[in-house]
Amino acid sequence: MRSGPTAEPASIDETIPDDVLELCARRGNLAHLRTAIRLALEHFKSIRNVEIRVQLDPESDEQRVIVDLTLNGEIEEALESQHAFHRAWAQTVPLSRLDTVRVLYAFI
Repeated sequence: MRSGPTAEPASIDETIPDDVLELCARRGNLAHLRTAIRLALEHFKSIRNVEIRVQLDPESDEQRVIVDLTLNGEIEEALESQHAFHRAWAQTVPLSRLDTVRVLYAFI
């Protein structure tokens, strides 16, 4: 989706892979995915790359949407960003839908 510190997508939907769009359309949670992406971009300031994908949970065989962030920066900054993101995510998305999209991050 986003590569490099200043790259911005023209439209969030243009950056979501087709298989993710199809899964979200079937489940009715595309708005939640868009919200997760928007909140991640707002709260994580040192994003180097974003990958959006479907992941199969090996324990339950359930498919989940993953927003995978690659970050630059300090761990403390990322933890603060994570807390702010989760507060906003929990206030924006219904409790029953919080687990339909997961935002993960790793440092390089």
